[in-house]
Amino acid sequence: MSLDSLKQEATNHNTSPQRLRELAAINDELRRLVAANPLADSSFLGELAIQARTNKDVEMQRAIASNPNIPTRWLIGLAYLFPEEFFSNPAYDLSILQNDNFADRFEKKLLLKLICASNAPTSFLEFAAGICENNLKIVIASHQNTSRKKLLELSTSGKDIVAEVAQLRLDCPNDDITFWDKVALNKK
Repeated sequence: MSLDSLKQEATNHNTSPQRLRELAAINDELRRLVAANPLADSSFLGELAIQARTNKDVEMQRAIASNPNIPTRWLIGLAYLFPEEFFSNPAYDLSILQNDNFADRFEKKLLLKLICASNAPTSFLEFAAGICENNLKIVIASHQNTSRKKLLELSTSGKDIVAEVAQLRLDCPNDDITFWDKVALNKK
């Protein structure tokens, strides 16, 4: 069988999980393709994640982070390196819905990384605002995806920098002066 045929098989969503394991054993390129295939089972993805971390294979780690069958603990572990893939992965929503202690898994550095992701959804920013400290709430208040409702709530939270940043965001029309320009003007 040609390499192109094997690649097609590795990316095909009708390939059996057992065949995906066989293809992954052939070479690194096929292993990366298998890691992105949503039919790769979660236990195998865990094995691939360990290999990828050991070998410092960033592309395989990225593929695994995008796979909806990734176990939650691996998804959260890879979120630090790949926040965009974390939020794009359908398993992200399921992880929050199915885990009562999901918030406990986020250390401050990871939370900051995720809050700063350009594709952080409004729902995550609202979730994060409920569990994080004021210095991270500043980032939430300045994020483009933070809802007007959350900005209003943050702007009335007191006379602190979080309230000030949230109010600046509320006052700043999208097509006028940029938010950060307005922040700079306020500092003068």
